[in-house]
Parts: sequence; structure tokens; C-alpha cells
Amino acid sequence: MGESNTSLDDQARMLRFLFIFLSLLHPATAAPLLLAQGTKAARVEDAPAATALSGYPLPAPGLPPEGREEEAFAETAPLATLRIDWLNQTPAPEGFEVAVTKKRRIITSTHRLGKTGITRTILATPEAFFVHIVADQPGAIAFRTTLTSTRDGKTTPSGRNELLWASADHAPAKAYVRVIPFESDVEADGDAIVLRGEGECLVIFSLTMLDSPEKPLSGTWQRLAAILDPGEEHPDPSKIWQVILSQAAGP
Repeated sequence: MGESNTSLDDQARMLRFLFIFLSLLHPATAAPLLLAQGTKAARVEDAPAATALSGYPLPAPGLPPEGREEEAFAETAPLATLRIDWLNQTPAPEGFEVAVTKKRRIITSTHRLGKTGITRTILATPEAFFVHIVADQPGAIAFRTTLTSTRDGKTTPSGRNELLWASADHAPAKAYVRVIPFESDVEADGDAIVLRGEGECLVIFSLTMLDSPEKPLSGTWQRLAAILDPGEEHPDPSKIWQVILSQAAGP
């Protein structure tokens, strides 16, 4: 009888784990998901062909109650939107799944391109939003990145790997994107950044309603590097990402 009860307990635990796991999975056609930390929030639409983060500054730290995200942002346009169009779509992506963890602070998606597995991790910190992409085969990651807004303003490239959007009617409001491939390089394409082939990459997206000379949004990467990989002339993006991920995944 004791062995039977133990077996039933084990089955119950397995079922609970399965229900929790399934509750975190979202199909590719899922409604936009919400990430937030500090005074920044992003509505995330992640699909095999494109990933978009629409960024909102929050009046105070916090999240709308679950199930009321649409209501909370329905009447407000995002300050700016980071869009990543995935260029490597042959063969067609298969097995796309999305999981949300850590109280809506981390979104992870996985899919296959033929025999290549690709994992995308999107997470929020008080400083910025991060999109990390890694493939288990070299050169499998290719995308085009843009930074746009429905509000009046202008996006300006900075070098090959940064974009800065500035509001036309509220000059302190800005949004920032930096693309950091771990091995190869990017190229500018007008007001876009293109990565043709990479095995691992990091994209940083941040925004503010009040940019300041003391802590400009355009210096986001430099501040992160100084804190997370101090003293290095050429900061290690892999090391910086691992620190960011471990901090976000903590208690």
C-alpha cells in the first residue's frame, strides 16, 4: 500500500509540473506579452518571422495586473518600437514555442531552422531591455533591425551598430538601440542595422522621457560595460550578457 501511495504522489507531482510548464508556453500566434522593470515596460510580439518590442515609460515602477495589460496600454501609443525582421527563413522555422518566466521579466523562444536550433531570450532590467540570440550552428542568425515611432521624431544611425530616436515635440524623450554581434560585424542600411550571419548576438533597447547630459541614453552600453566588465578596452559582450541574465534570473 505504501508503494502505491508513493507512486500516486509521484504521478501527482509530475502532473502539477506538467500543468505549470504548459501554463508558461504560448503559441506563435499568442497575444502580445508584457515585460517591465523599474519605470520601463515593453509589449513584446515574438514570432518566427519578426520580433517587436514596443516601449512605454511608466509613471512609477510596477506592472498592470495580469489579464489587464491590453486595457492598461490601449489609449497610449508606445514611445518607440524596436523591430527585428529575421532574414534566415529557409528552411521555414519549425517547432516555435514561447515561455514566460520570472514574473513577466523574461521571455524565451525556441525554434528550429532545419537541423539548427535557435534560442531567443528577451528580458527586462531597470536599465534596458535585452534580446539575446544564440544558434547551435555558426552563421545561422541573420536579421534587420529598425527603431521607429508613431510619434513625431527622427531616427538617426550612430556608426554601424547604434540607432537613436529623438522626439520632435518633446526633445528629452529618446529611444536607443545597439546591436552587438559576438563574432562578426554589422552593416548600416539607411536607418536600419543588418546582421548577415552570426552564431550569437545581443540587442539592447532602452528609452526615456527625460534624457540628460549626465546620463545620456546614448551611453547605455558604455555604462553597462563599465559596471559589468570594468577596465576593459574592448568589453566582452558574452561576459556582460551572462551577468545580466544571472541577475535577472535570480530571486
